Amino acid sequence: MLKHIKICKTTGVKRKRNVPEDSPCTGVCRMEGTRCISCNRTYEDLEQWFYMSSEARLQRMEQLKRESD
Repeated sequence: MLKHIKICKTTGVKRKRNVPEDSPCTGVCRMEGTRCISCNRTYEDLEQWFYMSSEARLQRMEQLKRESD
C-alpha cells in the first residue's frame, strides 16, 4: 500500500491520508448527476458537511454506505 493512502475504518474505502476520519472523501471528487461517484455524497451533503457535528457526519457516512450497497 502506498504511504499516502489509508483505508477508512468506517467505509473500507481507500483514501488520501490527510482526509479526516469523519469524512467519506476519497480525494477523487467527480459528480455524476447529483452525487459524487467516489464518496456518494450529494451536493446538499457537501454544502452542510462542515456545519455537521462529528457524530452526525459518522451517521451520514453509514447512511451513504447503505445507499451505495
